[in-house]
Amino acid sequence: LVPFSASGIGLDYGNIVSSPSRGVVVEAVDDAGLVLASTVTDATGGYELRVDTNPSLRIRISAKLLQTSGATWDIKVSDNTASNALYAVQGDLFATGSGTTARNFHMPSGWDGASYSAPRAAAPFAVLDAMYETVQKFATVDASLQLPALEIHWSENNAPADGNLSDGDIGTSFYSGGKIYLLGKAGTDSDEYDRHVLIHEWGHYFEDQLSRSDSIGGGHSLTDRLDMRVAFSEGLANGLSGIVTDDPFYRDSSGSQQGSGFSFSLDRNTYTNSGWFNEGSVQSLVYDIYDAGNDGVDTLTLGLGPIYNALVDSNYRSGDYFEAQLLTGLMEQEGLQVFLQGAALQGGLGDLPAMGHLSITVNDADQQRAEEIIAAYENGDYSLDETDD
Repeated sequence: LVPFSASGIGLDYGNIVSSPSRGVVVEAVDDAGLVLASTVTDATGGYELRVDTNPSLRIRISAKLLQTSGATWDIKVSDNTASNALYAVQGDLFATGSGTTARNFHMPSGWDGASYSAPRAAAPFAVLDAMYETVQKFATVDASLQLPALEIHWSENNAPADGNLSDGDIGTSFYSGGKIYLLGKAGTDSDEYDRHVLIHEWGHYFEDQLSRSDSIGGGHSLTDRLDMRVAFSEGLANGLSGIVTDDPFYRDSSGSQQGSGFSFSLDRNTYTNSGWFNEGSVQSLVYDIYDAGNDGVDTLTLGLGPIYNALVDSNYRSGDYFEAQLLTGLMEQEGLQVFLQGAALQGGLGDLPAMGHLSITVNDADQQRAEEIIAAYENGDYSLDETDD
Protein backbone atom coordinates (compact mmCIF):
# COMPACT_ATOMS: atom_id res chain seq x y z
CA LEU A 1 0.00 0.00 0.00
CA VAL A 2 1.15 3.54 -0.75
CA PRO A 3 0.51 5.87 2.22
CA PHE A 4 -0.10 9.59 2.18
CA SER A 5 2.72 11.96 2.97
CA ALA A 6 3.10 13.33 6.50
CA SER A 7 1.42 16.55 5.38
CA GLY A 8 -1.66 14.62 4.27
CA ILE A 9 -1.32 15.93 0.71
CA GLY A 10 -0.13 13.51 -1.99
CA LEU A 11 1.16 9.96 -1.86
CA ASP A 12 4.50 9.00 -0.29
CA TYR A 13 6.13 6.41 -2.57
CA GLY A 14 9.23 6.43 -0.37
CA ASN A 15 7.35 4.57 2.35
CA ILE A 16 5.40 1.88 0.50
CA VAL A 17 4.13 -0.78 2.90
CA SER A 18 3.76 -4.49 2.09
CA SER A 19 0.36 -5.45 3.43
CA PRO A 20 -1.45 -8.82 3.45
CA SER A 21 -4.16 -9.44 0.88
CA ARG A 22 -6.98 -10.36 3.24
CA GLY A 23 -10.12 -12.26 2.34
CA VAL A 24 -9.26 -12.69 -1.37
CA VAL A 25 -9.99 -15.76 -3.45
CA VAL A 26 -7.10 -18.19 -4.04
CA GLU A 27 -7.38 -21.11 -6.45
CA ALA A 28 -5.29 -24.08 -7.50
CA VAL A 29 -5.68 -24.37 -11.29
CA ASP A 30 -4.40 -27.10 -13.59
CA ASP A 31 -2.76 -26.53 -16.98
CA ALA A 32 -6.18 -26.66 -18.68
CA GLY A 33 -7.60 -23.94 -16.44
CA LEU A 34 -9.70 -26.29 -14.31
CA VAL A 35 -10.03 -25.17 -10.71
CA LEU A 36 -8.87 -28.01 -8.44
CA ALA A 37 -9.31 -26.27 -5.10
CA SER A 38 -10.34 -22.89 -3.82
CA THR A 39 -10.17 -20.90 -0.59
CA VAL A 40 -9.81 -17.33 0.69
CA THR A 41 -6.89 -15.79 2.50
CA ASP A 42 -7.06 -15.19 6.24
CA ALA A 43 -6.45 -11.94 8.12
CA THR A 44 -2.68 -12.37 7.70
CA GLY A 45 -2.88 -13.06 3.97
CA GLY A 46 -2.18 -16.76 4.50
CA TYR A 47 -3.98 -19.58 2.71
CA GLU A 48 -4.01 -23.38 2.50
CA LEU A 49 -5.15 -25.56 -0.39
CA ARG A 50 -5.31 -29.36 -0.45
CA VAL A 51 -5.02 -31.19 -3.78
CA ASP A 52 -4.25 -34.69 -4.96
CA THR A 53 -0.62 -35.80 -5.03
CA ASN A 54 1.57 -34.83 -7.98
CA PRO A 55 -0.77 -32.84 -10.19
CA SER A 56 0.75 -30.08 -12.26
CA LEU A 57 -0.91 -26.82 -11.23
CA ARG A 58 -0.52 -23.11 -10.62
CA ILE A 59 -1.87 -20.80 -7.95
CA ARG A 60 -4.16 -17.96 -9.00
CA ILE A 61 -5.02 -14.99 -6.78
CA SER A 62 -8.13 -13.13 -7.91
CA ALA A 63 -9.07 -9.56 -7.03
CA LYS A 64 -12.21 -10.76 -5.33
CA LEU A 65 -13.43 -10.75 -1.72
CA LEU A 66 -15.80 -13.59 -0.92
CA GLN A 67 -17.51 -14.72 2.25
CA THR A 68 -20.44 -17.11 2.05
CA SER A 69 -21.39 -17.78 5.68
CA GLY A 70 -22.32 -15.54 8.58
CA ALA A 71 -21.97 -12.03 7.24
CA THR A 72 -21.66 -12.44 3.46
CA TRP A 73 -20.22 -10.43 0.58
CA ASP A 74 -18.95 -10.81 -2.96
CA ILE A 75 -16.81 -7.91 -4.15
CA LYS A 76 -14.61 -7.99 -7.23
CA VAL A 77 -12.39 -5.54 -9.10
CA SER A 78 -12.51 -5.66 -12.88
CA ASP A 79 -11.13 -3.67 -15.81
CA ASN A 80 -13.89 -1.71 -17.54
CA THR A 81 -11.51 -1.00 -20.45
CA ALA A 82 -10.88 -4.72 -21.07
CA SER A 83 -14.39 -6.20 -21.32
CA ASN A 84 -14.71 -6.16 -17.50
CA ALA A 85 -12.00 -8.79 -17.06
CA LEU A 86 -11.39 -9.76 -13.45
CA TYR A 87 -7.95 -8.76 -12.19
CA ALA A 88 -5.83 -11.72 -11.10
CA VAL A 89 -2.22 -12.78 -10.69
CA GLN A 90 -0.97 -16.32 -11.07
CA GLY A 91 2.24 -18.28 -10.69
CA ASP A 92 3.98 -20.76 -12.97
CA LEU A 93 2.97 -24.40 -13.28
CA PHE A 94 4.64 -26.69 -10.76
CA ALA A 95 4.36 -30.28 -9.53
CA THR A 96 3.04 -30.45 -5.99
CA GLY A 97 4.81 -33.65 -4.95
CA SER A 98 3.58 -35.49 -1.89
CA GLY A 99 4.47 -32.94 0.78
CA THR A 100 3.72 -29.36 1.67
CA THR A 101 4.63 -26.71 -0.88
CA ALA A 102 4.71 -22.98 -0.14
CA ARG A 103 3.85 -20.42 -2.80
CA ASN A 104 4.08 -16.76 -1.82
CA PHE A 105 2.93 -13.84 -3.94
CA HIS A 106 3.81 -10.18 -3.94
CA MET A 107 1.85 -7.70 -6.03
CA PRO A 108 4.12 -4.66 -6.62
CA SER A 109 2.90 -1.13 -7.15
CA GLY A 110 4.89 -0.77 -10.40
CA TRP A 111 6.45 2.52 -9.21
CA ASP A 112 10.11 3.02 -10.13
CA GLY A 113 10.77 6.15 -8.12
CA ALA A 114 9.55 8.60 -10.71
CA SER A 115 6.61 6.98 -12.49
CA TYR A 116 4.71 3.76 -13.03
CA SER A 117 6.99 1.81 -15.37
CA ALA A 118 5.72 -1.72 -14.63
CA PRO A 119 2.26 -3.28 -14.31
CA ARG A 120 0.33 -1.85 -11.37
CA ALA A 121 -0.51 -5.26 -9.94
CA ALA A 122 -1.07 -3.94 -6.42
CA ALA A 123 -3.80 -1.48 -7.38
CA PRO A 124 -6.86 -3.80 -7.51
CA PHE A 125 -5.79 -5.45 -4.26
CA ALA A 126 -5.30 -2.07 -2.60
CA VAL A 127 -8.90 -1.28 -3.53
CA LEU A 128 -10.03 -4.57 -2.00
CA ASP A 129 -8.05 -3.91 1.17
CA ALA A 130 -10.20 -0.84 1.82
CA MET A 131 -13.31 -2.88 1.05
CA TYR A 132 -12.17 -5.63 3.44
CA GLU A 133 -11.73 -3.14 6.25
CA THR A 134 -15.17 -1.70 5.50
CA VAL A 135 -17.17 -4.93 5.46
CA GLN A 136 -15.39 -6.22 8.54
CA LYS A 137 -16.32 -3.05 10.42
CA PHE A 138 -19.96 -3.38 9.44
CA ALA A 139 -19.99 -7.10 10.24
CA THR A 140 -19.03 -6.27 13.83
CA VAL A 141 -22.38 -4.51 14.28
CA ASP A 142 -24.44 -6.96 12.19
CA ALA A 143 -23.18 -10.55 12.22
CA SER A 144 -25.88 -11.52 9.69
CA LEU A 145 -25.03 -8.73 7.23
CA GLN A 146 -25.97 -9.78 3.69
CA LEU A 147 -24.31 -7.54 1.11
CA PRO A 148 -25.43 -7.75 -2.54
CA ALA A 149 -22.66 -8.49 -5.04
CA LEU A 150 -20.56 -5.45 -5.89
CA GLU A 151 -18.38 -4.95 -8.97
CA ILE A 152 -15.71 -2.25 -8.83
CA HIS A 153 -14.29 -1.03 -12.12
CA TRP A 154 -10.72 0.25 -11.96
CA SER A 155 -8.32 0.79 -14.84
CA GLU A 156 -5.10 2.70 -15.30
CA ASN A 157 -6.97 4.23 -18.26
CA ASN A 158 -9.82 5.60 -16.13
CA ALA A 159 -9.47 9.36 -16.48
CA PRO A 160 -11.39 12.50 -15.47
CA ALA A 161 -12.78 12.92 -18.97
CA ASP A 162 -16.26 12.59 -20.43
CA GLY A 163 -16.90 9.82 -22.93
CA ASN A 164 -17.38 6.06 -23.00
CA LEU A 165 -16.88 4.14 -19.77
CA SER A 166 -15.36 1.27 -21.74
CA ASP A 167 -12.65 3.66 -22.95
CA GLY A 168 -11.89 4.83 -19.43
CA ASP A 169 -13.56 8.23 -19.80
CA ILE A 170 -15.40 8.05 -16.49
CA GLY A 171 -15.25 11.71 -15.44
CA THR A 172 -14.73 11.00 -11.74
CA SER A 173 -14.91 8.12 -9.31
CA PHE A 174 -18.58 7.34 -8.75
CA TYR A 175 -21.21 4.78 -7.79
CA SER A 176 -24.17 3.93 -9.99
CA GLY A 177 -26.51 1.00 -10.37
CA GLY A 178 -24.71 -1.45 -8.10
CA LYS A 179 -21.25 -0.68 -9.52
CA ILE A 180 -18.38 1.58 -8.57
CA TYR A 181 -16.06 3.21 -11.12
CA LEU A 182 -12.67 4.43 -9.89
CA LEU A 183 -10.15 6.78 -11.42
CA GLY A 184 -6.75 5.29 -12.26
CA LYS A 185 -5.00 7.76 -14.55
CA ALA A 186 -1.49 8.28 -13.18
CA GLY A 187 -0.25 11.85 -13.16
CA THR A 188 -3.82 13.16 -13.30
CA ASP A 189 -6.07 11.49 -10.75
CA SER A 190 -5.85 7.93 -9.47
CA ASP A 191 -7.80 6.72 -6.44
CA GLU A 192 -6.64 3.16 -5.67
CA TYR A 193 -4.67 4.32 -2.61
CA ASP A 194 -7.13 7.03 -1.56
CA ARG A 195 -8.83 5.05 1.17
CA HIS A 196 -11.43 7.64 2.13
CA VAL A 197 -12.48 8.04 -1.50
CA LEU A 198 -12.88 4.27 -1.90
CA ILE A 199 -15.00 3.96 1.24
CA HIS A 200 -17.00 7.06 0.28
CA GLU A 201 -18.09 5.32 -2.92
CA TRP A 202 -18.86 2.13 -0.97
CA GLY A 203 -21.01 4.32 1.25
CA HIS A 204 -23.16 5.25 -1.75
CA TYR A 205 -23.45 1.54 -2.60
CA PHE A 206 -24.53 0.77 0.99
CA GLU A 207 -27.03 3.62 0.98
CA ASP A 208 -28.54 2.41 -2.30
CA GLN A 209 -28.53 -1.32 -1.63
CA LEU A 210 -29.22 -1.67 2.11
CA SER A 211 -30.58 1.68 3.21
CA ARG A 212 -32.28 4.32 1.06
CA SER A 213 -30.90 6.78 -1.43
CA ASP A 214 -32.78 9.89 -2.49
CA SER A 215 -29.84 11.81 -3.96
CA ILE A 216 -30.34 13.37 -7.36
CA GLY A 217 -26.55 13.55 -7.87
CA GLY A 218 -24.70 16.39 -9.48
CA GLY A 219 -21.83 18.63 -8.48
CA HIS A 220 -21.13 19.35 -4.83
CA SER A 221 -18.51 20.76 -2.50
CA LEU A 222 -18.07 21.38 1.21
CA THR A 223 -19.07 25.03 0.89
CA ASP A 224 -22.11 24.58 -1.35
CA ARG A 225 -25.72 25.01 -0.37
CA LEU A 226 -27.12 21.85 -1.88
CA ASP A 227 -30.36 20.06 -2.49
CA MET A 228 -30.96 18.44 0.89
CA ARG A 229 -30.84 14.94 -0.59
CA VAL A 230 -27.43 15.52 -2.16
CA ALA A 231 -26.09 17.10 1.04
CA PHE A 232 -27.19 14.13 3.14
CA SER A 233 -25.92 11.47 0.74
CA GLU A 234 -22.49 13.04 0.24
CA GLY A 235 -22.08 13.96 3.89
CA LEU A 236 -23.06 10.47 4.99
CA ALA A 237 -20.57 8.85 2.59
CA ASN A 238 -17.82 11.17 3.83
CA GLY A 239 -18.70 10.43 7.44
CA LEU A 240 -18.68 6.67 6.86
CA SER A 241 -15.17 6.89 5.39
CA GLY A 242 -13.95 8.43 8.63
CA ILE A 243 -15.84 5.88 10.72
CA VAL A 244 -14.37 2.87 8.92
CA THR A 245 -10.81 4.18 8.98
CA ASP A 246 -11.09 5.83 12.40
CA ASP A 247 -9.38 8.74 10.68
CA PRO A 248 -11.24 12.08 10.61
CA PHE A 249 -9.01 13.53 7.89
CA TYR A 250 -10.39 12.84 4.42
CA ARG A 251 -7.60 12.74 1.80
CA ASP A 252 -7.61 12.56 -2.00
CA SER A 253 -4.40 12.47 -4.06
CA SER A 254 -3.99 13.72 -7.63
CA GLY A 255 -1.63 15.54 -9.98
CA SER A 256 1.91 14.85 -11.08
CA GLN A 257 3.30 11.76 -9.32
CA GLN A 258 0.09 11.78 -7.29
CA GLY A 259 1.84 14.41 -5.20
CA SER A 260 -1.01 16.90 -4.94
CA GLY A 261 -4.64 16.73 -3.87
CA PHE A 262 -6.58 17.89 -0.86
CA SER A 263 -7.45 17.03 2.71
CA PHE A 264 -10.17 18.18 5.09
CA SER A 265 -11.44 17.41 8.56
CA LEU A 266 -14.63 15.41 8.93
CA ASP A 267 -14.87 16.36 12.58
CA ARG A 268 -14.83 20.14 12.38
CA ASN A 269 -17.89 21.84 10.97
CA THR A 270 -16.15 25.09 10.03
CA TYR A 271 -17.38 25.33 6.45
CA THR A 272 -19.09 28.27 4.81
CA ASN A 273 -22.86 27.88 4.53
CA SER A 274 -23.15 25.31 7.30
CA GLY A 275 -26.56 23.77 7.83
CA TRP A 276 -28.79 20.90 6.79
CA PHE A 277 -28.15 21.81 3.13
CA ASN A 278 -24.37 21.41 3.46
CA GLU A 279 -22.47 18.13 3.16
CA GLY A 280 -19.75 19.42 5.49
CA SER A 281 -22.31 19.82 8.25
CA VAL A 282 -23.79 16.39 7.61
CA GLN A 283 -20.41 14.63 7.62
CA SER A 284 -19.46 16.31 10.92
CA LEU A 285 -22.74 15.27 12.50
CA VAL A 286 -22.36 11.65 11.35
CA TYR A 287 -18.74 11.41 12.49
CA ASP A 288 -19.42 13.17 15.81
CA ILE A 289 -22.19 10.71 16.65
CA TYR A 290 -19.67 7.91 16.14
CA ASP A 291 -16.39 9.13 17.58
CA ALA A 292 -15.11 9.13 21.15
CA GLY A 293 -13.77 12.68 21.05
CA ASN A 294 -15.39 15.40 23.16
CA ASP A 295 -14.76 18.78 21.59
CA GLY A 296 -16.99 20.70 23.99
CA VAL A 297 -20.04 20.51 21.77
CA ASP A 298 -19.94 16.88 20.68
CA THR A 299 -20.45 14.69 23.75
CA LEU A 300 -21.89 11.64 21.99
CA THR A 301 -19.95 8.41 21.59
CA LEU A 302 -22.43 5.98 20.08
CA GLY A 303 -20.19 4.05 17.71
CA LEU A 304 -21.28 2.58 14.39
CA GLY A 305 -24.07 0.33 15.68
CA PRO A 306 -26.82 2.94 16.24
CA ILE A 307 -25.96 4.71 12.98
CA TYR A 308 -26.17 1.43 11.06
CA ASN A 309 -29.41 0.42 12.78
CA ALA A 310 -31.03 3.74 11.91
CA LEU A 311 -29.96 3.52 8.27
CA VAL A 312 -31.32 0.00 7.74
CA ASP A 313 -34.47 0.44 9.83
CA SER A 314 -37.56 -0.41 7.79
CA ASN A 315 -39.28 2.85 8.72
CA TYR A 316 -36.35 4.84 7.37
CA ARG A 317 -35.93 2.68 4.28
CA SER A 318 -39.59 3.01 3.31
CA GLY A 319 -39.15 6.75 3.42
CA ASP A 320 -42.83 7.73 3.55
CA TYR A 321 -42.77 9.40 6.94
CA PHE A 322 -39.52 11.30 6.40
CA GLU A 323 -40.43 12.46 2.92
CA ALA A 324 -43.87 13.56 4.07
CA GLN A 325 -42.31 15.58 6.90
CA LEU A 326 -39.85 17.15 4.49
CA LEU A 327 -42.56 18.16 2.01
CA THR A 328 -44.71 19.48 4.84
CA GLY A 329 -41.83 21.71 5.92
CA LEU A 330 -41.29 23.01 2.39
CA MET A 331 -44.96 23.86 2.02
CA GLU A 332 -45.08 25.62 5.38
CA GLN A 333 -42.06 27.70 4.36
CA GLU A 334 -44.16 28.87 1.42
CA GLY A 335 -46.91 29.97 3.80
CA LEU A 336 -49.29 27.08 3.14
CA GLN A 337 -51.41 25.61 5.92
CA VAL A 338 -50.55 21.90 5.92
CA PHE A 339 -51.93 18.91 7.84
CA LEU A 340 -49.97 15.65 7.94
CA GLN A 341 -52.25 12.69 8.51
CA GLY A 342 -51.95 8.93 8.42
CA ALA A 343 -54.78 8.04 6.04
CA ALA A 344 -55.46 8.66 2.34
CA LEU A 345 -53.89 11.82 0.92
CA GLN A 346 -56.40 14.44 -0.14
CA GLY A 347 -56.54 18.19 -0.56
CA GLY A 348 -59.65 20.13 0.43
CA LEU A 349 -61.49 19.17 -2.74
CA GLY A 350 -58.62 17.70 -4.73
CA ASP A 351 -55.93 15.08 -4.39
CA LEU A 352 -52.16 15.28 -3.89
CA PRO A 353 -49.97 12.25 -4.70
CA ALA A 354 -50.31 9.60 -2.00
CA MET A 355 -47.29 8.46 0.04
CA GLY A 356 -47.95 5.02 1.47
CA HIS A 357 -50.23 5.33 4.50
CA LEU A 358 -49.48 9.02 5.10
CA SER A 359 -51.34 12.02 3.79
CA ILE A 360 -50.68 15.70 3.32
CA THR A 361 -53.82 17.81 3.36
CA VAL A 362 -53.94 21.42 2.17
CA ASN A 363 -56.66 23.98 1.61
CA ASP A 364 -58.35 24.03 -1.80
CA ALA A 365 -56.81 27.37 -2.67
CA ASP A 366 -53.31 26.05 -1.96
CA GLN A 367 -53.49 22.80 -3.89
CA GLN A 368 -51.93 24.07 -7.11
CA ARG A 369 -49.01 25.61 -5.23
CA ALA A 370 -48.60 22.42 -3.18
CA GLU A 371 -48.41 20.36 -6.35
CA GLU A 372 -45.84 22.79 -7.75
CA ILE A 373 -43.71 22.35 -4.61
CA ILE A 374 -43.88 18.56 -4.91
CA ALA A 375 -42.87 18.75 -8.57
CA ALA A 376 -39.97 21.08 -7.76
CA TYR A 377 -38.82 18.74 -4.99
CA GLU A 378 -38.91 15.74 -7.31
CA ASN A 379 -36.96 17.70 -9.93
CA GLY A 380 -34.28 18.68 -7.41
CA ASP A 381 -35.04 22.39 -7.49
CA TYR A 382 -34.64 22.89 -3.76
CA SER A 383 -30.95 23.68 -3.71
CA LEU A 384 -30.18 27.01 -2.10
CA ASP A 385 -28.23 29.93 -3.50
CA GLU A 386 -26.20 32.49 -1.60
CA THR A 387 -29.19 34.82 -1.11
CA ASP A 388 -31.28 32.27 0.75
CA ASP A 389 -31.60 32.62 4.53
